[in-house]
Amino acid sequence: MTYVNISSLKTSFITPSEIREKLLSKFGPVTPNDHVIATDELELLRGEDLVKSARRQGKTFLPLRRVSFIKETNRFPKRVLLELTSKCNSYCTMCPRNVLTRREDHMDTALAKNVIRQLAEVGISGLWLYNIGESLLHPDFFEILDYCRTFDTLGTIWLSTNGEILDEKMREKLLAHPVDILNYSVNSMSEKQFKKITTNLNFYRVQHNLKALVKLKKQLKASKPIIRAQMIELPYVLDEIEDFKREFGNKVDILNINKLEVFSQNIDYGQDSPVNNVNILKCNRLEREDFFIFSDGSVSCCDTDFNCIFNLGNLNEQSVKEIYEGEKYQGLLRQYLDGRLHEQKLCSKCRDFNL
Repeated sequence: MTYVNISSLKTSFITPSEIREKLLSKFGPVTPNDHVIATDELELLRGEDLVKSARRQGKTFLPLRRVSFIKETNRFPKRVLLELTSKCNSYCTMCPRNVLTRREDHMDTALAKNVIRQLAEVGISGLWLYNIGESLLHPDFFEILDYCRTFDTLGTIWLSTNGEILDEKMREKLLAHPVDILNYSVNSMSEKQFKKITTNLNFYRVQHNLKALVKLKKQLKASKPIIRAQMIELPYVLDEIEDFKREFGNKVDILNINKLEVFSQNIDYGQDSPVNNVNILKCNRLEREDFFIFSDGSVSCCDTDFNCIFNLGNLNEQSVKEIYEGEKYQGLLRQYLDGRLHEQKLCSKCRDFNL
């Protein structure tokens, strides 16, 4: 479930009207009437009456449906997750890092810039500067981010952090060199439950750093980054969700309560599994033409493939376009179109193909 701080919604638009109409057309009568619809930039597309009513009632946030504009590309990925590092300062219980078999390392800065340049030359819909690791640990993170900002063809730029190292100096740099959307993992609203999720992070520091970031952003009257705080529906934090909403609903821009994902690689193939896909009608990851570029330059097309089983190629040896047009990726697309994606072992056990 996602909520938006109504004071963060915008009624002045940078998205052209024809694109706004196209985005709205994706929502039919099944969309709940109590949800506002907004773009990545939080431009309000539907729900003005809801916002006015919420203000009269003293509410600070409303349920949100966010919609992204996906531009067409010619035989090229539309969205890219660029893993600047596979290292992290935490091993959260629900994270696939716990069964990671590939090497943990920072991406070479020259490689990162080379990839970003290739993406910018074509133009994509979004760039996520993270995947498995804590990107702020990369020694050249802000140099790489500054390089991204020399282009205006990378779409929405995202960053995700657990907040542990987001100290005063880091907060100032992040607001001076903002991404478009910052995803901040709160995890829990109590130290006891927080320690069940991650034993080596400091609950009070993570909470303080988020509140201090929000405060500094307000002092600077900065519009970016859009701050998106999230918790995951782990069984032992469900009774903390309302506390999370009360504490941060009038502070951050977006509140997100994520479902706990079931990663297909966590299923033991040697045992009987309740999942046995034989007819995958829709795989959003393939339809969106997402690429996942790992810290060593290897490429996959699925975020559940965190150990890079597909391994479509390596950007130390090939270009992004060459990997897109290569037989491995094109073969996967053909299997999908032919209704044979279940023949891939990873896909046959996947529970997340329709996300």
